[in-house]
Amino acid sequence: MSSEKDIYEIAALGTLFKRFYKPLRTYAFRFVNDTDLAEDIVQDTFFELWQRRDSIEFEGAVKSYLFKSVYNRSINVMHKKYQNTMPILTPRFTPSCSDELMEILKKIQMYYQIPVQSHLSENPGEIAWVKELCPWSEFYGDAYDRFGLFGADCKTVMAHCVYSGKEERQRMKENGVFIAHCPESNMNLSSGVAPVRTFLEEGMHVGIGSDVAGGSTENLFKAMALAIQASKLRWRMQDDSLKPLTLEEVFYIATKGGGEFFGNVGSFEPGFELDAVVLDDTRIVHSQNLDVRARLERMIYLADEREVRAKYVRGREICLQ
Repeated sequence: MSSEKDIYEIAALGTLFKRFYKPLRTYAFRFVNDTDLAEDIVQDTFFELWQRRDSIEFEGAVKSYLFKSVYNRSINVMHKKYQNTMPILTPRFTPSCSDELMEILKKIQMYYQIPVQSHLSENPGEIAWVKELCPWSEFYGDAYDRFGLFGADCKTVMAHCVYSGKEERQRMKENGVFIAHCPESNMNLSSGVAPVRTFLEEGMHVGIGSDVAGGSTENLFKAMALAIQASKLRWRMQDDSLKPLTLEEVFYIATKGGGEFFGNVGSFEPGFELDAVVLDDTRIVHSQNLDVRARLERMIYLADEREVRAKYVRGREICLQ
């Protein structure tokens, strides 16, 4: 049977739970942005309070203890949840950023030593707008470079680059600026098709992206397929001097090409980090025995997350959920 002390302590904990559960859940949600996770954090906090009720010492009010405990648990959860996610500075694009803001962003970039991402030369109207806002700029990218946010001592990736001219591309190559090719977004917004073959032939750093703000999926298989298809349309309808991208080239920019932004990533070569995806293509079986290249091609055109069996980041398997 429960002693009078136990009954009193249970009643006291129940009172605290009723009073603080909702505000603590709201507080936790501010950090984790997940209702179920926020509820788990608050419940774990009260469970620990009950387990340690005989030994715990409050340095102040119980309310302060509860909120501090929820804060610490929330931060720990966030560290685990986003341990493979790194911060990146993101000026929306030049037309929405004042000179003062760009100067402040550079100070932030230097202080925290974090990379920068934005977008560049996506369509002719945007390029003309930037020239109007920054008449001193030699080209669109120069408007970033003037503030030290265009490669060199600041690792940078620029999306689109559909209309990047020769001078802009040369500066990007000199500064080591990476390009994120976003074929679906470019087609959805009628921006055009980036000359990816030119980028590759000129020795520029190219990766592939989904740009979900203008696209419909984060599926990089689909992005690879669209990159091939878009390059074929460009070759046929716009510039037959640039041959369409091959399967091997698109697979490269989706793996090692983009992975170079993060270091030795995107390859099974010695010295590279083990960032890998384990795939199972039995769902998209074929009546013939296919070689590895043909199986990869079918994966690029037909696969989605159902084919993913495991993921590894820096050699550690991560949860797929």
